[in-house]
Amino acid sequence: GAQAKGIPIEVRTIKGELPQVMGNPSELREVLFNLFVNSIDAMPEGGTVTFRTGQENGHVFIETSDNGIGMPETIRQRIFDPFFTTKGVQRSGLGLSVSYGIIRRHNGEIQVKSQEGRGTTFMIKLPLAEEELL
Repeated sequence: GAQAKGIPIEVRTIKGELPQVMGNPSELREVLFNLFVNSIDAMPEGGTVTFRTGQENGHVFIETSDNGIGMPETIRQRIFDPFFTTKGVQRSGLGLSVSYGIIRRHNGEIQVKSQEGRGTTFMIKLPLAEEELL
C-alpha cells in the first residue's frame, strides 16, 4: 500500500451525530473501503483523506474527500460504469460500480464532485432507519 511505499497519507474524520440507518454493515464497509482505496490511488505523492459524517433532511451522509489529482468531467461521468477503470489491468474496474449498486440497494445516493488538480469528493446519502423498525 501507500504507507509501504513511504507515501504520507493523513486520514481525518469529522463525525457528526449519527442516527441509525438500515443496512448491511459488511456491504457498507466495502463501499467505504473502495472509496478510501480510490482516494489513496488519486494521491501518488501523498495527501489527506477526510471522512465527514452527519445528517440532513432525513438522511445520513458520509463524505470522503481527497486532495489528489482529481478527474476531468469525461471520466467523472463514467466513474460508476461497470468495468470502467483508469488504472490499467491490475484492477477489475468494478469497485465503484459495485459500490454504486450497494448504495442504490440501500435506497441511497452516491455522487461525486471532482476538479482536476484539486481532488475528489464522494458523497453518500442513506435514509434514516424508520422508527417502527428499531
